[in-house]
Amino acid sequence: MMRLMLPRLSALMAVPVLLAACATPPAPVAARLSTENLTVTLSDGTDCTAPASPEGRFDRCNADLGWQIAPDLPANPLRQVVEAVFTGIGAETALAPMARITLTDAAGRSKEFISPEPLDLSNFGD
Repeated sequence: MMRLMLPRLSALMAVPVLLAACATPPAPVAARLSTENLTVTLSDGTDCTAPASPEGRFDRCNADLGWQIAPDLPANPLRQVVEAVFTGIGAETALAPMARITLTDAAGRSKEFISPEPLDLSNFGD
């Protein structure tokens, strides 16, 4: 009799775990800023896009996320030279703006991203 109850009991215990997993909203895993749009990629593969503005909220997305964009001044002298050249030829929008993007979910948890994403140069020259 006990053997028959164990499979049923373990199946019943799995139900709350599965329901909790389904209720968890997808989390942001990446954020990219262009001169026109902010695009956030969620853990379920969804891309949420909105016009770039200093702050806002995604209204058509799988996650309830607000954002704040803070321009990040380029510390890299090479980036400054490239920006000056692009500005001089009238192509300043060809480079992605440098910014810190803070995403905040409905529970108040925040996650910060840097755009464009820094390059990993740890294997450079190998």
